[in-house]
Amino acid sequence: MNDVTVGIILIIIIAISVSINIIVFSLYFRKRGLRESYERIAKINKTEDYKKFVIPTLYKKDSLQLSFDKHVRQKQDFDKWKQTVISKFQEIHEIPTLSSIRTFPAEKIFTKKHENYVLTKYSTKAQDGDIIFFYELLPHKIKENNPALFIVPGSGNQGARDVIDVPSEFSKYYYQQGIGHKIANEGYIVYVIENRGWGERTIDAGTLCKESDVFDSGEILERQLKNLGYDLINLQIIDTLQIFKSIKSNSDINLDNMFMLGITHGGKIALRSSLFLPELKGVMIASSFPHGLEAKTSHSANLIKKAYSLFGLEKNLVTIVHNQTINSGHTVDESSILDFLRKVS
Repeated sequence: MNDVTVGIILIIIIAISVSINIIVFSLYFRKRGLRESYERIAKINKTEDYKKFVIPTLYKKDSLQLSFDKHVRQKQDFDKWKQTVISKFQEIHEIPTLSSIRTFPAEKIFTKKHENYVLTKYSTKAQDGDIIFFYELLPHKIKENNPALFIVPGSGNQGARDVIDVPSEFSKYYYQQGIGHKIANEGYIVYVIENRGWGERTIDAGTLCKESDVFDSGEILERQLKNLGYDLINLQIIDTLQIFKSIKSNSDINLDNMFMLGITHGGKIALRSSLFLPELKGVMIASSFPHGLEAKTSHSANLIKKAYSLFGLEKNLVTIVHNQTINSGHTVDESSILDFLRKVS
């Protein structure tokens, strides 16, 4: 190949490259417009074109008719305010009273003996005819007034089996660290409900998720059902109240020393269910809302502290914020749960 031929080839390559660049820039200018394209290329700062955002006065007003700060000035105000809030919540979310919730016979599905407790799986009919699954972990040795823990699992297809450390097709996604199994090994009676829409009660809402992680099969499912006119959390609260009532009324064991634990998304259900269960000795919420440093600094956290302070019960409010080596995401810490149970029970 002589020099002339090489020169011609180089000219052709340059011509093609220039042509491509001309086409790309022409399309870009056509899409963006000449002025915007020039400003983008020249990197002209356009911040002077934007006005400072001003929050409308309407949203600055104290319009919360049932706010804690407005209605609770002293200890005597608290119970009346609390009952008003609960009644409004019950009315808006259509939560029936505990006395009107029906219980149905529980069918024993299987029993398995472990080293320190017996695991039994039950099923029963829900208020709307759906099937509820729940588990009982009963220690071999039960003391008088033995503490019991009712666990509401976090969201996702992992479900109750994650909590009681039973393998499933979703084992590789487990994040609740078999907390129910660990607590039962310490001599506590444990009950675990299978939440509606999660675990063995999974509802296929047509999600586009490729893997059954905690967010996709939990949070997205809730939003999709809301778009269809259903409130998943309200149904889960009603299921929780029904199983709690069924356990209390049918058990041969004294369950007057009962606590409730809600894990991640299950914390919403546990906290709201506890509004209607004054006999609970305590409620624990792990990696739920508020979480992280918000659990100590948020507005909601400060209101909770104020309420406890009214009654001189600050010592009964325990807030633990782990560092990232312990709590990297959604988790529940066994030692924290046990410490709380030992102190309060």
